[in-house]
Amino acid sequence: MKLFSPEHGIRGAVDAKVGDSRDEKTSLPIFSLYGETRKPTPEQLKDVDALVYDIQDVGCRFYTYPSTMGLAIEAAADDIQRATGVRALALTADVRDGASVGAATGIAVREFGTLHILVNNAGSAIRRFDRQIEWPEADWADDLNTKTLGMLRVTKALLPAMPRDGSGRIINISGIAGSSALGPALTHGLNNSAMNQATSYLAKDLADARITVNAVIPGLIATEWRESWADASGAAQGQSRSEFLTETCRSWGIVSGRWGTMEEVADMVVFLASDRAAYVNGARIPVDGGYTINAR
Repeated sequence: MKLFSPEHGIRGAVDAKVGDSRDEKTSLPIFSLYGETRKPTPEQLKDVDALVYDIQDVGCRFYTYPSTMGLAIEAAADDIQRATGVRALALTADVRDGASVGAATGIAVREFGTLHILVNNAGSAIRRFDRQIEWPEADWADDLNTKTLGMLRVTKALLPAMPRDGSGRIINISGIAGSSALGPALTHGLNNSAMNQATSYLAKDLADARITVNAVIPGLIATEWRESWADASGAAQGQSRSEFLTETCRSWGIVSGRWGTMEEVADMVVFLASDRAAYVNGARIPVDGGYTINAR
């Protein structure tokens, strides 16, 4: 595992240019993306299977962060092409902005012509843990604008470029908050419920075009944000991460007794995108360790 630092350091506390170093808390190597190098090098990406850009913890405070993200995505695309020979095109867009989505889609269509697979996975972590019914209206609107309306914008933009030969795939990533009341997750629940409903609607709407539309519903998954959540929540209760997760799985009714991995969710997405899933359409598929059987 490696860390890549944007402007102002890995924890947002440095005012000068950032150099390569080692993180005091984790002992992981830190490679600077705001010093002599602005883009991860092939050597730095060696043995890296997944590149995660996390702006939730450091905060979107500096205007260079979006450009750093774009350069990191470009580096990942270059690395994929070197390793596999498959051409990868890295594009960034703001899914809250129809013009931005349209511009990125236009570039993809010019470069590839036909676009076979769309995975709608844009969203955000819970921005804070106070009662969401008391949030300012602008915060509700921003959450819904990002995931639900963002999904509709991207889908609408890509549809003209999708094939009508049975190989078109749309895969929406929702979540268990859409079918249960989870803590403070009001807007997450609204978004995920809407994603599931849109999946059903679009499966029917696009049936004549032979484009399948399915939803993957992840449960408790070991993302970076969830790992931080588990550590902080466990510490607040005097528990280790393992102890906290064991208790959480019991209280949530996760019969598999553990959280899932990002790879397990990705494997389901890959299956739905493949020819083997040609007869799977309009499905809402949980990847949740049995949470939805409601064994509480």
